[in-house]
Amino acid sequence: MSEPLETLYLEGNQIGDAGAIGLREGLRHCTNLKQLDLKGNQIGDTGAKGLGEGLSHCTNLETLDLEGNQIDDAGAIGLGEGLSHCTNLEKLLQQQNYQHFVLKALHSTI
Repeated sequence: MSEPLETLYLEGNQIGDAGAIGLREGLRHCTNLKQLDLKGNQIGDTGAKGLGEGLSHCTNLETLDLEGNQIDDAGAIGLGEGLSHCTNLEKLLQQQNYQHFVLKALHSTI
């Protein structure tokens, strides 16, 4: 029997919105995921919303790295809605996104 996935590093793979949306389905089955690194993947608002939907099932997630993407307010809100189910989340790294109100949008949903 295989071990459950706890860590997924996809840094710098340029998956964009389409790849992030594709991850949504797989993440729904990764309930033991603790670390997800999606740094530098050109993920925008559409992809962030999709990630939020998938991550809502990752209740054991502790660290999410989204630095260097293009997530703005709308994406942050969609992501935050999903992350509100991640009760073990300790670290959310999101520098170098479009940050005018991203932190405020995330904070209001988590």
